[in-house]
Amino acid sequence: DLNGFPSPPFLDARNEFRETNRYSLAYINDGVPGDTEVEVRAYYQRSRRQFDTLTEFTIPGPFPTAITVPSSDLTDTESIGVTGIATTAIGDATVTYGYDFSQDTSEFEDLVNDITSPDATREFHGLFAQSVYTVTDNWTLTGGLRLDFFQAASADQSEEVNAVTFNLGTVYEITDGLVARANFAQGFRPPSLLFLFGSSPDGSFFAPTQGQVQSNPDLSSERANNIDIGLDYTSGDFTAGIVYFRNDITDFQGFESFTPLPGPPGPPGPPPPSIQVVNKDVLIQGVQLNAAYEFIPGLTLEGNLTFVDSEDESGQPLNQLEVVPTTALVRLTYASDRFLGLIQSRIYADQGDVVLENNEVGPGSEGAVVFDLTLGYRIVPAVQLTFTVENLFDTQYVYPTANFAAPGARVLFGVNAEF
Repeated sequence: DLNGFPSPPFLDARNEFRETNRYSLAYINDGVPGDTEVEVRAYYQRSRRQFDTLTEFTIPGPFPTAITVPSSDLTDTESIGVTGIATTAIGDATVTYGYDFSQDTSEFEDLVNDITSPDATREFHGLFAQSVYTVTDNWTLTGGLRLDFFQAASADQSEEVNAVTFNLGTVYEITDGLVARANFAQGFRPPSLLFLFGSSPDGSFFAPTQGQVQSNPDLSSERANNIDIGLDYTSGDFTAGIVYFRNDITDFQGFESFTPLPGPPGPPGPPPPSIQVVNKDVLIQGVQLNAAYEFIPGLTLEGNLTFVDSEDESGQPLNQLEVVPTTALVRLTYASDRFLGLIQSRIYADQGDVVLENNEVGPGSEGAVVFDLTLGYRIVPAVQLTFTVENLFDTQYVYPTANFAAPGARVLFGVNAEF
């Protein structure tokens, strides 16, 4: 699972291991009096990852000597969450309302130097209500309101913020099979623990193509105004749609180059961060097309194409870690009572001109075409075996925005069981 493309002086950067265990429990009761359905879901998750790097330095002098220095960071994150939702029919309207809670606690350990950073914790509380109102047989209105309470802390650093957001939407059936829709929604996204406090004692973390990145405990939460306007068409076994979207984001959590302060004298080690996490104002807009056709029962060909244009509202191109390229997906699926077969192609365009290291503007990641294959067989009604090959032809490419090198062809076996 290489995270690849480390630039000098990094020789190697990899996940030594990743381990995630998740347990969830759900309770659903649609027999509550008053046309109300109640749903409660809870989960516990623990994720552990060891990330190792190797850097090379040359000690100057009459006889220059090249040395390699390892580093190894262990991240251990525990998460818990509870969501309670109730849905009630009131005349021609349906109201969904509830509460959700989640908490993440992370511990970061430098295994080489045996240094453990203070625990970092973030906590969410949310109250929400969403309504769908049928005006006529052809016209539906939607609206919702949400209150969020967020706090994060690590040692003597902390952040606390509250937000009120709302959304409005409408769906109108123009003719039989042709539907128009429009939505406006506000967004709120607090920063992650990684962006706030990093994954090492000095508050930094590693990003492929960029090396060490400095976290920012003063990072503000993102707030966005989002609109989308689209058409959906259905005729027999054929469906298609087109949508225009625009996201105006204030305090977008992005990256910029900076000059770090000189560090204390000591033995060679990874270079200090030259990029830091910052807030900026960003506009992201684009058009998405999708279509699907069922040739025979169970055999479906579908695809989508998304054009994206994003820019810093200061006029500066976005950083390489921020630019989403044009993407497409073509998928052929066959599903019967027992058998599942799927082959798909993921298509990524070039990133175009982006901000690289040292604030230089240049070409970003190259495009690629990647194929995936999945086969499944249901041995009994409640148990299905699956076999998946991701990146079937071992294409060399990077994940958009993350700029992580894909790990090559990957074979997965799975068991899906229902109880």
